[in-house]
Amino acid sequence: DLESYVSFSDSQAQQIIDFVEKYKDKEFVVHCLMGISRSAGIAIFINEILLPSFTTSYSQYNRLVYNKLRKVYFKNIYPEGIE
Repeated sequence: DLESYVSFSDSQAQQIIDFVEKYKDKEFVVHCLMGISRSAGIAIFINEILLPSFTTSYSQYNRLVYNKLRKVYFKNIYPEGIE
């Protein structure tokens, strides 16, 4: 049943955000076992929140993962939304 399949959930995003916030004064190595795009999306997100001046031209990242992390992160900061 494909309807019950979630490739990357809000709760997984929150776990990553919590981990990054807990260890934000440390260095990170991000990797995965099956490929490069999911880990790249996570790494770009981490760099953006910890190093706001960070920019990259790397384009081979998982946008679903990256966008979900941003959505959950900003929902935590602005629970009422941004007008």
